[in-house]
Amino acid sequence: MAIFYWGASVVEKQQESITSWVSLEAGYPIEIAEIKLSWVDISPQLEFKTIKVMAKDNSAELLSLETLYFDLNVFSSLWFADFMMDEVTAIGLDITASRDSKGEFYLQGFKQDSDSTTLFSDIIRYTNKLNSFNLKAVTFNYDDQQQVSLSGRYQIERATLTHSATSWHADGQVSLPRSLGDNFEFSTNWRLNQQNTKLMTWQGVIKTNNVLISPLSPYLNWNNITLEKGLINSIITVEGLGPKVREVKLDIELSQAMLASKEMGNVLTPIGVEYFNGDFHWEDKEIGDSWLLSGNNINLSIKGEVWPETSLSVIKKPEEVMIKSDFFRIEQLLDIAALSGRLSEQILLQNPAGDIEKLEMTYLVESGLKYASLNLIKGQVTSWNDYPGITNLYANINFSEEGARVNIASKKVTVHPANKLDSLMIFDSINGVLEFEKKDKAWRVQGHDIKVENNELTL
Repeated sequence: MAIFYWGASVVEKQQESITSWVSLEAGYPIEIAEIKLSWVDISPQLEFKTIKVMAKDNSAELLSLETLYFDLNVFSSLWFADFMMDEVTAIGLDITASRDSKGEFYLQGFKQDSDSTTLFSDIIRYTNKLNSFNLKAVTFNYDDQQQVSLSGRYQIERATLTHSATSWHADGQVSLPRSLGDNFEFSTNWRLNQQNTKLMTWQGVIKTNNVLISPLSPYLNWNNITLEKGLINSIITVEGLGPKVREVKLDIELSQAMLASKEMGNVLTPIGVEYFNGDFHWEDKEIGDSWLLSGNNINLSIKGEVWPETSLSVIKKPEEVMIKSDFFRIEQLLDIAALSGRLSEQILLQNPAGDIEKLEMTYLVESGLKYASLNLIKGQVTSWNDYPGITNLYANINFSEEGARVNIASKKVTVHPANKLDSLMIFDSINGVLEFEKKDKAWRVQGHDIKVENNELTL
Protein backbone atom coordinates (compact mmCIF):
# COMPACT_ATOMS: atom_id res chain seq x y z
CA MET A 1 0.00 0.00 0.00
CA ALA A 2 2.93 2.30 0.72
CA ILE A 3 4.22 1.68 -2.80
CA PHE A 4 0.72 2.42 -4.19
CA TYR A 5 0.48 5.78 -2.39
CA TRP A 6 4.02 6.60 -3.45
CA GLY A 7 3.05 5.81 -7.07
CA ALA A 8 -0.14 7.90 -6.78
CA SER A 9 1.94 10.84 -5.58
CA VAL A 10 4.35 10.43 -8.50
CA VAL A 11 1.45 10.35 -11.02
CA GLU A 12 -0.11 13.48 -9.51
CA LYS A 13 3.17 15.38 -9.76
CA GLN A 14 3.88 14.08 -13.29
CA GLN A 15 0.40 14.80 -14.80
CA GLU A 16 1.69 17.48 -17.13
CA SER A 17 4.62 15.33 -18.23
CA ILE A 18 2.31 12.33 -18.83
CA THR A 19 -0.04 14.46 -20.95
CA SER A 20 2.86 15.75 -23.04
CA TRP A 21 4.23 12.24 -23.49
CA VAL A 22 0.82 10.86 -24.57
CA SER A 23 0.43 13.74 -27.07
CA LEU A 24 3.89 13.03 -28.46
CA GLU A 25 3.22 9.30 -28.78
CA ALA A 26 -0.20 9.86 -30.40
CA GLY A 27 1.01 12.50 -32.81
CA TYR A 28 -1.95 14.74 -31.93
CA PRO A 29 -2.54 17.29 -29.15
CA ILE A 30 -4.16 15.60 -26.16
CA GLU A 31 -6.10 17.26 -23.34
CA ILE A 32 -6.59 15.30 -20.10
CA ALA A 33 -8.60 16.83 -17.26
CA GLU A 34 -7.25 14.50 -14.58
CA ILE A 35 -4.75 11.66 -14.22
CA LYS A 36 -4.51 9.57 -11.08
CA LEU A 37 -3.54 6.14 -9.88
CA SER A 38 -6.67 4.32 -8.67
CA TRP A 39 -7.24 0.98 -7.02
CA VAL A 40 -9.78 -0.91 -9.18
CA ASP A 41 -10.89 -4.42 -8.22
CA ILE A 42 -7.64 -6.12 -7.22
CA SER A 43 -5.01 -4.04 -8.99
CA PRO A 44 -3.76 -0.48 -9.34
CA GLN A 45 -4.84 1.24 -12.56
CA LEU A 46 -3.85 4.50 -14.19
CA GLU A 47 -7.09 6.50 -14.60
CA PHE A 48 -7.51 9.25 -17.21
CA LYS A 49 -10.61 11.46 -16.89
CA THR A 50 -12.20 13.52 -19.73
CA ILE A 51 -9.73 13.01 -22.57
CA LYS A 52 -9.89 15.06 -25.76
CA VAL A 53 -7.88 14.45 -28.93
CA MET A 54 -7.52 17.71 -30.83
CA ALA A 55 -6.69 18.53 -34.44
CA LYS A 56 -3.04 19.26 -35.24
CA ASP A 57 -3.69 23.00 -35.06
CA ASN A 58 -6.02 22.71 -32.01
CA SER A 59 -8.86 24.08 -34.14
CA ALA A 60 -11.29 21.22 -33.53
CA GLU A 61 -11.98 18.29 -31.24
CA LEU A 62 -11.50 14.96 -33.02
CA LEU A 63 -12.22 12.44 -30.26
CA SER A 64 -13.55 12.58 -26.74
CA LEU A 65 -13.43 10.00 -24.00
CA GLU A 66 -15.01 10.09 -20.54
CA THR A 67 -12.75 7.62 -18.75
CA LEU A 68 -9.75 5.49 -19.66
CA TYR A 69 -8.22 2.90 -17.35
CA PHE A 70 -4.76 1.37 -17.81
CA ASP A 71 -4.16 -1.77 -15.77
CA LEU A 72 -0.43 -1.71 -16.22
CA ASN A 73 2.89 -2.90 -14.92
CA VAL A 74 3.31 0.09 -12.62
CA PHE A 75 6.96 -0.28 -11.85
CA SER A 76 8.12 -0.45 -15.48
CA SER A 77 5.63 2.11 -16.73
CA LEU A 78 5.69 5.03 -14.29
CA TRP A 79 8.93 6.33 -15.68
CA PHE A 80 7.97 5.34 -19.28
CA ALA A 81 11.04 3.19 -19.61
CA ASP A 82 8.92 0.24 -20.79
CA PHE A 83 5.22 1.03 -21.22
CA MET A 84 3.65 -2.35 -20.35
CA MET A 85 -0.18 -2.58 -20.09
CA ASP A 86 -2.10 -5.61 -18.87
CA GLU A 87 -5.58 -4.18 -19.51
CA VAL A 88 -7.13 -1.03 -20.97
CA THR A 89 -10.77 0.04 -20.45
CA ALA A 90 -12.25 2.95 -22.41
CA ILE A 91 -15.64 4.37 -21.36
CA GLY A 92 -17.73 6.96 -23.20
CA LEU A 93 -15.65 7.25 -26.38
CA ASP A 94 -17.22 9.47 -29.08
CA ILE A 95 -15.85 9.05 -32.60
CA THR A 96 -16.94 10.06 -36.11
CA ALA A 97 -16.06 8.23 -39.33
CA SER A 98 -17.10 8.67 -42.96
CA ARG A 99 -16.99 7.05 -46.36
CA ASP A 100 -16.78 9.55 -49.21
CA SER A 101 -18.28 9.29 -52.71
CA LYS A 102 -15.11 7.52 -53.92
CA GLY A 103 -15.45 4.78 -51.32
CA GLU A 104 -12.56 5.95 -49.11
CA PHE A 105 -12.97 5.54 -45.34
CA TYR A 106 -11.53 8.04 -42.89
CA LEU A 107 -11.86 9.23 -39.29
CA GLN A 108 -13.02 12.79 -38.91
CA GLY A 109 -10.04 15.13 -38.61
CA PHE A 110 -7.39 12.42 -39.03
CA LYS A 111 -5.25 12.54 -42.15
CA GLN A 112 -4.66 9.20 -43.77
CA ASP A 113 -1.25 10.06 -45.22
CA SER A 114 1.53 7.63 -44.42
CA ASP A 115 3.38 10.26 -42.38
CA SER A 116 0.46 11.00 -40.03
CA THR A 117 -0.63 7.59 -38.78
CA THR A 118 1.38 7.42 -35.55
CA LEU A 119 -1.78 7.17 -33.45
CA PHE A 120 -2.98 4.03 -35.24
CA SER A 121 0.42 2.40 -35.63
CA ASP A 122 1.06 2.83 -31.90
CA ILE A 123 -2.33 1.34 -31.07
CA ILE A 124 -1.44 -1.73 -33.13
CA ARG A 125 2.04 -1.88 -31.62
CA TYR A 126 0.79 -1.67 -28.05
CA THR A 127 -2.08 -4.12 -28.62
CA ASN A 128 0.39 -7.01 -28.59
CA LYS A 129 1.39 -5.95 -25.06
CA LEU A 130 -2.22 -6.01 -23.83
CA ASN A 131 -4.00 -8.90 -22.18
CA SER A 132 -7.38 -7.19 -22.50
CA PHE A 133 -8.89 -4.14 -24.22
CA ASN A 134 -12.44 -3.11 -23.22
CA LEU A 135 -14.90 -0.60 -24.63
CA LYS A 136 -18.09 0.57 -22.90
CA ALA A 137 -20.76 3.08 -23.99
CA VAL A 138 -18.92 4.04 -27.18
CA THR A 139 -20.74 6.25 -29.68
CA PHE A 140 -19.74 5.80 -33.32
CA ASN A 141 -21.14 8.43 -35.68
CA TYR A 142 -21.00 7.22 -39.28
CA ASP A 143 -21.65 9.15 -42.48
CA ASP A 144 -21.78 7.10 -45.70
CA GLN A 145 -21.99 9.15 -48.89
CA GLN A 146 -22.27 6.03 -51.07
CA GLN A 147 -24.97 4.20 -49.10
CA VAL A 148 -26.83 6.90 -47.18
CA SER A 149 -29.13 4.39 -45.43
CA LEU A 150 -26.14 2.98 -43.51
CA SER A 151 -25.39 6.36 -41.97
CA GLY A 152 -26.33 7.05 -38.36
CA ARG A 153 -25.28 6.70 -34.76
CA TYR A 154 -24.02 3.28 -33.68
CA GLN A 155 -23.65 2.59 -29.96
CA ILE A 156 -21.11 0.01 -28.82
CA GLU A 157 -22.71 -1.10 -25.54
CA ARG A 158 -19.75 -3.31 -24.74
CA ALA A 159 -16.78 -4.82 -26.54
CA THR A 160 -13.80 -6.80 -25.30
CA LEU A 161 -10.59 -7.89 -26.98
CA THR A 162 -8.39 -10.34 -25.08
CA HIS A 163 -5.41 -12.48 -25.97
CA SER A 164 -2.89 -14.87 -24.53
CA ALA A 165 0.14 -15.65 -26.68
CA THR A 166 -1.30 -16.45 -30.14
CA SER A 167 -4.90 -17.03 -28.98
CA TRP A 168 -7.27 -14.07 -29.36
CA HIS A 169 -10.92 -13.48 -28.45
CA ALA A 170 -13.32 -10.61 -29.11
CA ASP A 171 -17.00 -10.14 -28.28
CA GLY A 172 -19.49 -7.33 -27.90
CA GLN A 173 -22.91 -5.83 -28.54
CA VAL A 174 -23.71 -2.96 -30.90
CA SER A 175 -26.97 -0.98 -30.97
CA LEU A 176 -27.89 0.12 -34.49
CA PRO A 177 -29.37 3.36 -35.80
CA ARG A 178 -33.15 3.25 -35.73
CA SER A 179 -33.21 3.02 -39.53
CA LEU A 180 -31.33 -0.31 -39.36
CA GLY A 181 -33.15 -2.04 -36.49
CA ASP A 182 -32.27 -3.00 -32.92
CA ASN A 183 -28.81 -4.49 -32.43
CA PHE A 184 -26.38 -7.28 -33.11
CA GLU A 185 -24.00 -9.27 -30.94
CA PHE A 186 -20.70 -10.84 -31.97
CA SER A 187 -18.10 -13.22 -30.63
CA THR A 188 -14.96 -14.44 -32.38
CA ASN A 189 -11.86 -16.48 -31.63
CA TRP A 190 -8.72 -16.87 -33.69
CA ARG A 191 -5.25 -18.34 -33.34
CA LEU A 192 -2.49 -16.45 -35.10
CA ASN A 193 0.22 -18.13 -37.12
CA GLN A 194 2.90 -15.50 -37.61
CA GLN A 195 4.90 -17.66 -40.02
CA ASN A 196 1.96 -18.34 -42.36
CA THR A 197 -1.29 -16.33 -42.15
CA LYS A 198 -3.01 -18.93 -44.35
CA LEU A 199 -2.80 -21.34 -41.41
CA MET A 200 -4.61 -18.99 -39.00
CA THR A 201 -7.71 -20.73 -37.62
CA TRP A 202 -10.73 -18.63 -36.68
CA GLN A 203 -14.35 -18.89 -35.63
CA GLY A 204 -17.03 -16.24 -35.25
CA VAL A 205 -20.67 -15.89 -34.19
CA ILE A 206 -22.99 -13.02 -35.09
CA LYS A 207 -26.48 -12.72 -33.62
CA THR A 208 -28.82 -10.18 -35.22
CA ASN A 209 -31.87 -8.90 -33.35
CA ASN A 210 -34.67 -7.28 -35.39
CA VAL A 211 -32.37 -6.00 -38.13
CA LEU A 212 -34.07 -4.29 -41.09
CA ILE A 213 -33.22 -5.60 -44.56
CA SER A 214 -34.08 -2.49 -46.63
CA PRO A 215 -30.77 -0.61 -46.11
CA LEU A 216 -28.84 -3.79 -46.92
CA SER A 217 -30.82 -4.78 -50.04
CA PRO A 218 -28.16 -3.48 -52.51
CA TYR A 219 -25.86 -6.21 -51.16
CA LEU A 220 -28.50 -8.98 -51.01
CA ASN A 221 -29.06 -10.01 -54.61
CA TRP A 222 -28.44 -13.13 -56.66
CA ASN A 223 -29.04 -13.65 -60.38
CA ASN A 224 -30.91 -10.32 -60.60
CA ILE A 225 -33.20 -11.26 -57.67
CA THR A 226 -32.92 -8.97 -54.66
CA LEU A 227 -34.26 -9.16 -51.12
CA GLU A 228 -35.87 -5.74 -51.01
CA LYS A 229 -37.14 -5.57 -47.43
CA GLY A 230 -37.80 -7.64 -44.35
CA LEU A 231 -36.98 -8.09 -40.67
CA ILE A 232 -34.31 -10.63 -39.71
CA ASN A 233 -33.32 -12.42 -36.53
CA SER A 234 -30.44 -14.83 -36.96
CA ILE A 235 -27.48 -16.62 -35.43
CA ILE A 236 -24.60 -17.05 -37.87
CA THR A 237 -21.59 -19.21 -36.98
CA VAL A 238 -18.60 -19.20 -39.33
CA GLU A 239 -15.34 -21.16 -39.14
CA GLY A 240 -12.33 -20.81 -41.39
CA LEU A 241 -8.66 -21.36 -42.07
CA GLY A 242 -6.76 -18.28 -43.27
CA PRO A 243 -8.87 -16.46 -45.88
CA LYS A 244 -10.99 -19.55 -46.60
CA VAL A 245 -14.40 -20.24 -45.05
CA ARG A 246 -14.71 -23.90 -44.11
CA GLU A 247 -18.10 -24.10 -42.37
CA VAL A 248 -21.19 -21.92 -41.90
CA LYS A 249 -24.22 -22.51 -39.67
CA LEU A 250 -27.29 -20.29 -39.97
CA ASP A 251 -30.36 -20.20 -37.75
CA ILE A 252 -32.62 -17.64 -39.44
CA GLU A 253 -36.03 -16.04 -38.90
CA LEU A 254 -37.07 -13.72 -41.73
CA SER A 255 -40.44 -11.95 -41.71
CA GLN A 256 -42.34 -9.26 -43.65
CA ALA A 257 -39.96 -9.75 -46.58
CA MET A 258 -40.25 -8.91 -50.27
CA LEU A 259 -38.36 -10.30 -53.27
CA ALA A 260 -38.02 -8.15 -56.38
CA SER A 261 -36.25 -8.03 -59.72
CA LYS A 262 -33.17 -5.82 -59.56
CA GLU A 263 -33.24 -4.85 -63.24
CA MET A 264 -36.93 -5.31 -64.12
CA GLY A 265 -38.62 -4.09 -60.95
CA ASN A 266 -40.86 -1.74 -62.91
CA VAL A 267 -42.19 -4.65 -65.00
CA LEU A 268 -42.19 -7.71 -62.73
CA THR A 269 -44.37 -7.66 -59.62
CA PRO A 270 -42.48 -8.18 -56.33
CA ILE A 271 -43.26 -11.30 -54.28
CA GLY A 272 -44.23 -11.06 -50.63
CA VAL A 273 -42.73 -13.54 -48.14
CA GLU A 274 -44.67 -13.49 -44.87
CA TYR A 275 -42.04 -15.54 -43.05
CA PHE A 276 -39.12 -17.88 -43.66
CA ASN A 277 -37.18 -19.73 -40.99
CA GLY A 278 -34.93 -22.74 -40.68
CA ASP A 279 -31.58 -24.15 -39.59
CA PHE A 280 -28.93 -24.35 -42.32
CA HIS A 281 -25.45 -25.83 -42.43
CA TRP A 282 -22.86 -25.37 -45.20
CA GLU A 283 -19.52 -27.18 -45.16
CA ASP A 284 -16.57 -27.12 -47.55
CA LYS A 285 -15.48 -30.71 -48.28
CA GLU A 286 -11.99 -29.59 -49.40
CA ILE A 287 -11.99 -31.93 -52.41
CA GLY A 288 -12.01 -29.85 -55.57
CA ASP A 289 -15.18 -27.79 -55.87
CA SER A 290 -17.14 -29.85 -53.33
CA TRP A 291 -19.47 -28.74 -50.53
CA LEU A 292 -22.49 -29.81 -48.52
CA LEU A 293 -25.62 -27.77 -47.73
CA SER A 294 -28.37 -29.00 -45.44
CA GLY A 295 -31.48 -27.30 -44.11
CA ASN A 296 -33.85 -28.54 -41.41
CA ASN A 297 -37.07 -27.31 -39.82
CA ILE A 298 -37.70 -25.07 -42.84
CA ASN A 299 -40.99 -23.15 -42.66
CA LEU A 300 -42.18 -20.78 -45.36
CA SER A 301 -45.22 -18.66 -46.12
CA ILE A 302 -45.12 -16.96 -49.51
CA LYS A 303 -47.86 -15.03 -51.30
CA GLY A 304 -50.23 -15.99 -48.49
CA GLU A 305 -49.65 -19.76 -48.90
CA VAL A 306 -48.08 -21.76 -46.06
CA TRP A 307 -45.72 -24.61 -46.94
CA PRO A 308 -45.53 -27.77 -44.85
CA GLU A 309 -42.35 -27.94 -42.77
CA THR A 310 -39.60 -29.34 -44.96
CA SER A 311 -35.90 -30.16 -45.18
CA LEU A 312 -33.25 -29.78 -47.86
CA SER A 313 -29.94 -31.45 -48.69
CA VAL A 314 -27.54 -30.46 -51.48
CA ILE A 315 -24.25 -32.29 -52.07
CA LYS A 316 -21.98 -30.62 -54.63
CA LYS A 317 -19.13 -32.62 -56.13
CA PRO A 318 -16.86 -31.59 -59.04
CA GLU A 319 -18.79 -33.75 -61.48
CA GLU A 320 -22.35 -33.78 -60.08
CA VAL A 321 -24.95 -32.23 -57.78
CA MET A 322 -27.28 -34.34 -55.62
CA ILE A 323 -30.45 -32.78 -54.17
CA LYS A 324 -33.00 -34.11 -51.68
CA SER A 325 -36.05 -32.30 -50.34
CA ASP A 326 -39.32 -33.17 -48.63
CA PHE A 327 -41.36 -30.47 -50.37
CA PHE A 328 -41.38 -27.82 -53.11
CA ARG A 329 -44.23 -25.73 -54.47
CA ILE A 330 -43.56 -25.46 -58.19
CA GLU A 331 -45.43 -22.27 -59.08
CA GLN A 332 -43.90 -20.25 -56.26
CA LEU A 333 -40.37 -21.33 -57.07
CA LEU A 334 -40.99 -20.40 -60.71
CA ASP A 335 -42.46 -17.04 -59.64
CA ILE A 336 -39.21 -16.33 -57.81
CA ALA A 337 -37.08 -17.59 -60.70
CA ALA A 338 -39.07 -15.37 -63.09
CA LEU A 339 -37.73 -12.30 -61.26
CA SER A 340 -34.36 -13.06 -62.82
CA GLY A 341 -35.86 -12.39 -66.26
CA ARG A 342 -34.28 -15.58 -67.61
CA LEU A 343 -37.13 -18.10 -67.75
CA SER A 344 -38.07 -19.36 -71.21
CA GLU A 345 -41.28 -18.25 -72.91
CA GLN A 346 -42.62 -21.81 -72.84
CA ILE A 347 -42.34 -22.10 -69.06
CA LEU A 348 -43.85 -18.65 -68.53
CA LEU A 349 -46.85 -19.40 -70.77
CA GLN A 350 -47.45 -22.99 -69.63
CA ASN A 351 -47.48 -21.94 -65.95
CA PRO A 352 -46.39 -25.26 -64.36
CA ALA A 353 -47.89 -25.66 -60.89
CA GLY A 354 -48.36 -28.21 -58.13
CA ASP A 355 -46.39 -29.65 -55.24
CA ILE A 356 -43.33 -31.90 -55.35
CA GLU A 357 -42.82 -34.28 -52.44
CA LYS A 358 -39.93 -36.63 -51.63
CA LEU A 359 -37.63 -35.25 -54.30
CA GLU A 360 -34.30 -36.95 -55.00
CA MET A 361 -32.24 -35.99 -58.02
CA THR A 362 -28.72 -36.14 -59.43
CA TYR A 363 -27.52 -33.62 -61.98
CA LEU A 364 -24.32 -34.13 -63.97
CA VAL A 365 -22.34 -30.97 -64.67
CA GLU A 366 -21.35 -32.12 -68.16
CA SER A 367 -24.50 -33.85 -69.45
CA GLY A 368 -27.50 -32.71 -67.37
CA LEU A 369 -30.10 -34.66 -65.38
CA LYS A 370 -28.97 -38.20 -64.48
CA TYR A 371 -31.63 -39.37 -62.03
CA ALA A 372 -34.82 -38.06 -60.44
CA SER A 373 -37.51 -39.46 -58.19
CA LEU A 374 -40.53 -37.49 -56.93
CA ASN A 375 -44.21 -37.44 -56.13
CA LEU A 376 -46.25 -34.87 -58.07
CA ILE A 377 -49.32 -33.54 -56.23
CA LYS A 378 -52.02 -31.51 -58.02
CA GLY A 379 -49.76 -30.99 -61.00
CA GLN A 380 -50.91 -28.75 -63.81
CA VAL A 381 -49.76 -26.96 -66.98
CA THR A 382 -51.61 -24.56 -69.26
CA SER A 383 -52.09 -25.49 -72.93
CA TRP A 384 -49.49 -23.89 -75.18
CA ASN A 385 -49.07 -24.12 -78.97
CA ASP A 386 -49.70 -27.79 -79.82
CA TYR A 387 -49.36 -28.97 -76.23
CA PRO A 388 -52.56 -29.65 -74.27
CA GLY A 389 -52.90 -28.53 -70.67
CA ILE A 390 -53.87 -30.59 -67.64
CA THR A 391 -54.89 -29.94 -64.03
CA ASN A 392 -55.01 -32.04 -60.85
CA LEU A 393 -52.49 -34.67 -61.94
CA TYR A 394 -51.11 -36.98 -59.25
CA ALA A 395 -48.11 -39.14 -60.17
CA ASN A 396 -45.00 -40.86 -58.92
CA ILE A 397 -42.13 -40.21 -61.34
CA ASN A 398 -38.80 -42.00 -61.57
CA PHE A 399 -36.33 -40.87 -64.25
CA SER A 400 -32.90 -42.16 -65.24
CA GLU A 401 -30.61 -41.81 -68.23
CA GLU A 402 -31.99 -45.07 -69.66
CA GLY A 403 -35.67 -44.26 -69.25
CA ALA A 404 -38.50 -43.28 -66.95
CA ARG A 405 -41.47 -44.76 -65.09
CA VAL A 406 -44.59 -42.70 -64.38
CA ASN A 407 -47.21 -44.15 -62.04
CA ILE A 408 -50.42 -42.10 -62.37
CA ALA A 409 -53.19 -42.16 -59.76
CA SER A 410 -55.36 -39.07 -60.27
CA LYS A 411 -58.97 -38.05 -59.69
CA LYS A 412 -61.04 -35.15 -61.06
CA VAL A 413 -58.57 -34.49 -63.88
CA THR A 414 -59.23 -31.83 -66.50
CA VAL A 415 -57.50 -31.84 -69.91
CA HIS A 416 -57.34 -28.51 -71.73
CA PRO A 417 -57.09 -28.94 -75.51
CA ALA A 418 -54.44 -27.01 -77.42
CA ASN A 419 -57.22 -25.66 -79.69
CA LYS A 420 -59.07 -23.10 -77.60
CA LEU A 421 -62.29 -23.80 -79.50
CA ASP A 422 -62.41 -27.45 -78.42
CA SER A 423 -64.26 -28.30 -75.22
CA LEU A 424 -62.60 -29.41 -72.00
CA MET A 425 -62.28 -33.10 -71.18
CA ILE A 426 -63.08 -33.96 -67.57
CA PHE A 427 -62.17 -37.35 -66.09
CA ASP A 428 -63.29 -38.79 -62.77
CA SER A 429 -60.05 -40.76 -62.57
CA ILE A 430 -56.92 -41.62 -64.53
CA ASN A 431 -54.77 -44.50 -63.30
CA GLY A 432 -51.96 -46.50 -64.81
CA VAL A 433 -48.24 -46.91 -65.43
CA LEU A 434 -46.23 -45.49 -68.32
CA GLU A 435 -42.71 -46.77 -68.91
CA PHE A 436 -40.25 -44.99 -71.21
CA GLU A 437 -37.17 -46.82 -72.43
CA LYS A 438 -34.43 -45.22 -74.51
CA LYS A 439 -32.67 -47.36 -77.14
CA ASP A 440 -30.07 -45.71 -79.29
CA LYS A 441 -31.87 -42.62 -80.62
CA ALA A 442 -35.39 -44.00 -80.26
CA TRP A 443 -37.86 -44.27 -77.36
CA ARG A 444 -40.06 -47.25 -76.52
CA VAL A 445 -43.20 -46.39 -74.53
CA GLN A 446 -45.25 -49.05 -72.78
CA GLY A 447 -48.39 -48.57 -70.72
CA HIS A 448 -50.13 -51.09 -68.49
CA ASP A 449 -52.89 -51.22 -65.87
CA ILE A 450 -54.33 -48.08 -67.44
CA LYS A 451 -57.89 -47.12 -66.48
CA VAL A 452 -59.66 -43.91 -67.49
CA GLU A 453 -63.20 -43.04 -66.30
CA ASN A 454 -65.75 -40.27 -66.70
CA ASN A 455 -69.50 -39.95 -67.20
CA GLU A 456 -69.25 -40.89 -70.86
CA LEU A 457 -66.78 -43.76 -70.96
CA THR A 458 -64.73 -46.27 -69.06
CA LEU A 459 -61.51 -47.28 -70.77
